[in-house]
Amino acid sequence: MDTATIIEMELSYKRSFANVKPQDWGYLFWNDQNPAHWDANHAWVLRQPDDYQTVRETVETFFGKRGGIPRFYMFDAKSTAGFNAYLEEAGYHSETAVDPVQVWNGTLVDVAQDINVAIELVTSNNYQDAMYVECGITEFGGREVRETAFELEFRNSSYRHFLLKFNGAPAGIACIFEHGANARVESVAVLKAHRGHGLVNLLLRRIQEEAKAKRYTSLWVFPVSETVERVYQRCGFTTIGKLESAHVYQSGPGIKEVTGRGDS
Repeated sequence: MDTATIIEMELSYKRSFANVKPQDWGYLFWNDQNPAHWDANHAWVLRQPDDYQTVRETVETFFGKRGGIPRFYMFDAKSTAGFNAYLEEAGYHSETAVDPVQVWNGTLVDVAQDINVAIELVTSNNYQDAMYVECGITEFGGREVRETAFELEFRNSSYRHFLLKFNGAPAGIACIFEHGANARVESVAVLKAHRGHGLVNLLLRRIQEEAKAKRYTSLWVFPVSETVERVYQRCGFTTIGKLESAHVYQSGPGIKEVTGRGDS
């Protein structure tokens, strides 16, 4: 598994909606205009720090001045286990995740066309419809997170969003984020009222068509659960590894609670 490419893409992705400050152990990310967006406000730990206390105090001071909650994302939970344990002893909460890493095999998923479905590139003409879907999907964090984040993404040329309409009504969304010769699939979902009808497969087919047209070297996706992993596998994405990460936070709800992912 090409960890260096994953880190490079993730850094580029986060730079698109957050300010960034390099540290010798990783990066600080923040966006004062969207403090509720966890991906835009945290310390990303890529290697175990030499001085646990100094790093903790640095992060606490940094986010404390902004009225935010200190959060640490441990890219590799095993290699930073010592720092994680130190933070837990200091009263932090911790949640771990083992997330699949998948790469598309280049084959378009075979889906039956539905005359009731239309998939459109998101433009200024259908932006509000796309925003409606983005803010209506609990797993994305809701309006508090997505309203500002989606606006930033829409203005950034590295993103292309696709809106799925069912019988003319906005029902689903998908996104592709481009970084150099590579791209990654982001934010694929449909509103609860429209789930269970194979609409995600139609969105993924549109993403794949875009990837073929752009001739990307690779198209990545990072499913949030084994259930989602199996959906992507059926659509031509091969699991090439797993990332065991940790989210360590001082207070408030965890990401799993906010997004409703639980331990699935």
